[in-house]
Amino acid sequence: QRNRTAKTETNNTTKEKPEVKKKQKTDTEKAKATETKTPEVKDPGNSYGASYAAFKDKKYKEAMEKLEAFLKEFPKDKLAGNAQFWIAQAYYAEGDYVGAIVAYDALLKNYPNSEKVPGALLKQGYSFIKMGDKKAARGILKQLKEK
Repeated sequence: QRNRTAKTETNNTTKEKPEVKKKQKTDTEKAKATETKTPEVKDPGNSYGASYAAFKDKKYKEAMEKLEAFLKEFPKDKLAGNAQFWIAQAYYAEGDYVGAIVAYDALLKNYPNSEKVPGALLKQGYSFIKMGDKKAARGILKQLKEK
C-alpha cells in the first residue's frame, strides 16, 4: 500500500496541471519579449519625411496627425517649424481657413526664426481673403512686406 501511495503522489506531481502549463508558457513568453525588446530610437528625419510624404500624397488628415506627433516628440528639432507650416498647409488645402490661420499663427509664435515665416504670413493673408476678411488680410500682408 505504501508503495502504491508513493507512486500515486509521484504521478500527481509529474502530471502538469493546466494552470502550471499556462504559467510556464506565460513566463517563457515574457522572457522572450524582454530578450528581444531593444529601446526604439526614433529618427526625426525619418519621422518628418513620412509625415511630409503623406502631405504630398494629399492625405491631409494623416499628414496632420503625423506632423503633430512629430512636434510632440521633437518640438526643438530643426524641422519643427517646417512641420508646423505643413500642418497649416494641410488645413488650407482642406479649405479649413480658420484652422489654417491658427496653425500659421502657431508657427509665427513658436518658431519666429523659421524659414517658413514669410510663407506662413502670406498664406495666413490668403486665408483671410478666402474668408472675406480683406482688412485682416491687409494687416497680415503688411507685416510680410515689413519683414
